[in-house]
Amino acid sequence: MNSVSRRRFRAILDAAIGMEDQDRAAFLEGACSRDHEFQSYIEEQPDFLPDLTALDFQWEEQEPQSAAFLGTSRFEIKSQLGSGGFGDVYEAFDKSTGFTVALKVLRDVGPAVLKSFKEGFRAVDRSSHPNLCQIYEMFLDSESGAWLLTMELIAGQPLMDYLAANPQQLRPVFQQIADGLHALHRANVTHCDIKPSNVLVTATGCVKLL
Repeated sequence: MNSVSRRRFRAILDAAIGMEDQDRAAFLEGACSRDHEFQSYIEEQPDFLPDLTALDFQWEEQEPQSAAFLGTSRFEIKSQLGSGGFGDVYEAFDKSTGFTVALKVLRDVGPAVLKSFKEGFRAVDRSSHPNLCQIYEMFLDSESGAWLLTMELIAGQPLMDYLAANPQQLRPVFQQIADGLHALHRANVTHCDIKPSNVLVTATGCVKLL
Protein backbone atom coordinates (compact mmCIF):
# COMPACT_ATOMS: atom_id res chain seq x y z
CA MET A 1 0.00 0.00 0.00
CA ASN A 2 1.52 3.33 -1.04
CA SER A 3 1.61 6.46 1.13
CA VAL A 4 -1.51 8.03 -0.43
CA SER A 5 -3.48 4.78 0.06
CA ARG A 6 -2.31 4.55 3.66
CA ARG A 7 -3.47 8.10 4.37
CA ARG A 8 -6.78 7.42 2.63
CA PHE A 9 -7.25 4.16 4.53
CA ARG A 10 -6.61 5.81 7.89
CA ALA A 11 -8.81 8.81 7.11
CA ILE A 12 -11.74 6.58 6.07
CA LEU A 13 -11.50 4.46 9.20
CA ASP A 14 -11.14 7.51 11.45
CA ALA A 15 -14.25 9.01 9.87
CA ALA A 16 -16.27 5.81 10.40
CA ILE A 17 -15.64 5.61 14.13
CA GLY A 18 -18.87 5.48 16.10
CA MET A 19 -21.14 4.95 13.07
CA GLU A 20 -23.91 2.38 13.17
CA ASP A 21 -23.34 -0.66 10.94
CA GLN A 22 -25.82 0.47 8.28
CA ASP A 23 -24.41 4.02 8.21
CA ARG A 24 -20.85 2.71 8.09
CA ALA A 25 -21.57 0.52 5.06
CA ALA A 26 -23.13 3.41 3.13
CA PHE A 27 -20.27 5.74 4.09
CA LEU A 28 -17.67 3.19 3.03
CA GLU A 29 -19.27 2.73 -0.38
CA GLY A 30 -19.26 6.49 -0.99
CA ALA A 31 -15.78 7.10 0.42
CA CYS A 32 -14.23 4.42 -1.78
CA SER A 33 -15.60 6.11 -4.91
CA ARG A 34 -16.48 2.87 -6.67
CA ASP A 35 -13.01 1.46 -5.99
CA HIS A 36 -14.29 -2.01 -5.15
CA GLU A 37 -10.84 -3.50 -4.63
CA PHE A 38 -9.99 -0.84 -2.04
CA GLN A 39 -13.40 -1.26 -0.39
CA SER A 40 -12.91 -5.03 -0.15
CA TYR A 41 -9.50 -4.49 1.40
CA ILE A 42 -10.98 -2.32 4.16
CA GLU A 43 -13.88 -4.70 4.80
CA GLU A 44 -11.44 -7.59 5.16
CA GLN A 45 -9.71 -5.91 8.10
CA PRO A 46 -10.58 -8.13 11.09
CA ASP A 47 -11.58 -5.28 13.40
CA PHE A 48 -13.46 -3.17 10.88
CA LEU A 49 -17.02 -4.31 11.56
CA PRO A 50 -16.89 -5.31 15.26
CA ASP A 51 -15.42 -2.20 16.87
CA LEU A 52 -13.70 0.62 15.04
CA THR A 53 -13.18 2.55 18.26
CA ALA A 54 -10.65 -0.02 19.46
CA LEU A 55 -8.36 0.24 16.44
CA ASP A 56 -4.86 1.54 16.97
CA PHE A 57 -2.96 1.89 13.70
CA GLN A 58 0.77 1.35 13.52
CA TRP A 59 2.24 1.68 10.03
CA GLU A 60 5.48 -0.03 9.19
CA GLU A 61 6.72 3.12 7.49
CA GLN A 62 6.41 6.46 9.25
CA GLU A 63 5.27 9.27 6.98
CA PRO A 64 6.74 12.78 7.12
CA GLN A 65 4.99 14.94 9.69
CA SER A 66 4.38 17.83 7.31
CA ALA A 67 4.67 16.93 3.65
CA ALA A 68 3.69 19.67 1.21
CA PHE A 69 0.18 19.28 -0.18
CA LEU A 70 0.39 19.40 -3.97
CA GLY A 71 -3.29 19.83 -4.70
CA THR A 72 -5.86 17.65 -6.43
CA SER A 73 -7.73 17.60 -9.71
CA ARG A 74 -10.19 20.02 -8.06
CA PHE A 75 -7.81 22.30 -6.15
CA GLU A 76 -4.84 24.09 -7.69
CA ILE A 77 -2.43 25.23 -4.98
CA LYS A 78 -1.20 28.82 -5.34
CA SER A 79 0.82 29.25 -2.14
CA GLN A 80 1.02 28.15 1.47
CA LEU A 81 -0.52 30.66 3.85
CA GLY A 82 0.33 29.12 7.19
CA SER A 83 0.73 26.04 9.32
CA GLY A 84 -0.69 25.04 12.69
CA GLY A 85 -1.00 22.14 15.06
CA PHE A 86 -3.78 20.43 13.09
CA GLY A 87 -2.79 21.17 9.52
CA ASP A 88 -1.60 23.52 6.81
CA VAL A 89 -3.50 26.30 5.05
CA TYR A 90 -3.07 27.09 1.36
CA GLU A 91 -4.37 29.59 -1.12
CA ALA A 92 -6.04 27.39 -3.71
CA PHE A 93 -8.12 27.81 -6.85
CA ASP A 94 -11.28 25.70 -6.67
CA LYS A 95 -11.92 24.54 -10.24
CA SER A 96 -15.42 23.33 -9.35
CA THR A 97 -16.62 26.80 -8.32
CA GLY A 98 -14.20 29.09 -10.13
CA PHE A 99 -13.24 30.85 -6.89
CA THR A 100 -9.99 31.12 -4.96
CA VAL A 101 -10.33 29.87 -1.39
CA ALA A 102 -8.29 29.21 1.72
CA LEU A 103 -7.84 25.44 1.86
CA LYS A 104 -6.99 23.80 5.17
CA VAL A 105 -5.49 20.32 4.93
CA LEU A 106 -5.95 18.51 8.23
CA ARG A 107 -2.87 16.58 9.25
CA ASP A 108 -2.54 13.53 11.52
CA VAL A 109 -5.84 14.13 13.30
CA GLY A 110 -7.16 11.38 15.53
CA PRO A 111 -10.81 10.40 16.00
CA ALA A 112 -11.45 12.81 18.89
CA VAL A 113 -9.98 15.82 17.05
CA LEU A 114 -11.84 14.92 13.85
CA LYS A 115 -15.11 14.65 15.77
CA SER A 116 -14.45 18.06 17.32
CA PHE A 117 -13.75 19.60 13.90
CA LYS A 118 -16.97 18.15 12.50
CA GLU A 119 -19.07 19.44 15.39
CA GLY A 120 -17.43 22.86 15.16
CA PHE A 121 -17.97 22.98 11.40
CA ARG A 122 -21.67 22.18 11.75
CA ALA A 123 -22.11 24.83 14.44
CA VAL A 124 -20.19 27.55 12.59
CA ASP A 125 -21.97 26.63 9.36
CA ARG A 126 -25.21 27.67 11.05
CA SER A 127 -23.67 30.94 12.22
CA SER A 128 -23.03 34.04 10.18
CA HIS A 129 -21.10 36.95 11.62
CA PRO A 130 -19.00 39.68 9.97
CA ASN A 131 -16.07 39.01 12.32
CA LEU A 132 -15.89 35.28 11.57
CA CYS A 133 -14.17 33.70 8.59
CA GLN A 134 -16.79 31.96 6.49
CA ILE A 135 -16.39 28.19 6.20
CA TYR A 136 -17.70 26.54 3.03
CA GLU A 137 -17.06 22.79 3.10
CA MET A 138 -15.46 20.01 5.13
CA PHE A 139 -14.99 16.67 3.45
CA LEU A 140 -12.77 13.63 3.02
CA ASP A 141 -10.98 13.94 -0.32
CA SER A 142 -10.83 10.48 -1.91
CA GLU A 143 -8.02 11.52 -4.24
CA SER A 144 -5.51 12.62 -1.59
CA GLY A 145 -6.91 10.72 1.38
CA ALA A 146 -6.92 13.94 3.42
CA TRP A 147 -9.67 15.82 5.24
CA LEU A 148 -10.07 19.24 3.62
CA LEU A 149 -11.71 22.42 4.86
CA THR A 150 -12.50 25.22 2.42
CA MET A 151 -12.83 28.73 3.80
CA GLU A 152 -13.19 32.35 2.78
CA LEU A 153 -9.87 33.76 1.54
CA ILE A 154 -9.39 37.02 3.40
CA ALA A 155 -7.24 39.86 2.10
CA GLY A 156 -6.02 41.50 5.27
CA GLN A 157 -3.14 42.45 7.51
CA PRO A 158 -2.03 40.39 10.49
CA LEU A 159 -3.37 41.86 13.72
CA MET A 160 -0.03 43.07 15.10
CA ASP A 161 1.00 44.73 11.82
CA TYR A 162 -2.33 46.54 11.62
CA LEU A 163 -2.15 47.81 15.21
CA ALA A 164 1.46 48.91 14.79
CA ALA A 165 0.33 51.17 11.94
CA ASN A 166 -3.01 52.11 13.55
CA PRO A 167 -2.58 52.16 17.35
CA GLN A 168 -5.67 54.34 17.75
CA GLN A 169 -7.76 51.39 16.51
CA LEU A 170 -6.83 49.15 19.44
CA ARG A 171 -10.19 49.43 21.22
CA PRO A 172 -12.38 48.99 18.07
CA VAL A 173 -10.29 46.01 16.96
CA PHE A 174 -10.62 44.19 20.28
CA GLN A 175 -14.32 44.98 20.39
CA GLN A 176 -14.71 43.17 17.07
CA ILE A 177 -12.64 40.24 18.33
CA ALA A 178 -14.94 40.00 21.35
CA ASP A 179 -18.00 40.19 19.09
CA GLY A 180 -16.70 37.32 16.95
CA LEU A 181 -15.93 35.17 19.98
CA HIS A 182 -19.36 35.92 21.41
CA ALA A 183 -20.96 34.68 18.19
CA LEU A 184 -18.95 31.45 18.43
CA HIS A 185 -19.93 30.94 22.06
CA ARG A 186 -23.60 31.45 21.22
CA ALA A 187 -23.15 28.56 18.76
CA ASN A 188 -21.53 26.47 21.53
CA VAL A 189 -18.13 26.58 19.83
CA THR A 190 -14.83 27.19 21.62
CA HIS A 191 -12.12 28.61 19.37
CA CYS A 192 -9.20 27.04 21.31
CA ASP A 193 -6.51 28.84 19.32
CA ILE A 194 -6.92 32.60 19.77
CA LYS A 195 -3.61 34.29 18.94
CA PRO A 196 -2.52 37.31 16.85
CA SER A 197 -1.64 35.21 13.80
CA ASN A 198 -5.25 33.95 13.69
CA VAL A 199 -6.68 37.46 13.41
CA LEU A 200 -6.68 39.49 10.18
CA VAL A 201 -7.86 43.06 9.60
CA THR A 202 -9.14 44.06 6.16
CA ALA A 203 -8.50 47.34 4.40
CA THR A 204 -11.87 48.61 5.67
CA GLY A 205 -10.96 47.81 9.29
CA CYS A 206 -13.11 44.70 9.57
CA VAL A 207 -11.59 42.12 11.92
CA LYS A 208 -11.77 38.46 10.92
CA LEU A 209 -11.13 35.55 13.27
CA LEU A 210 -9.60 32.57 11.51
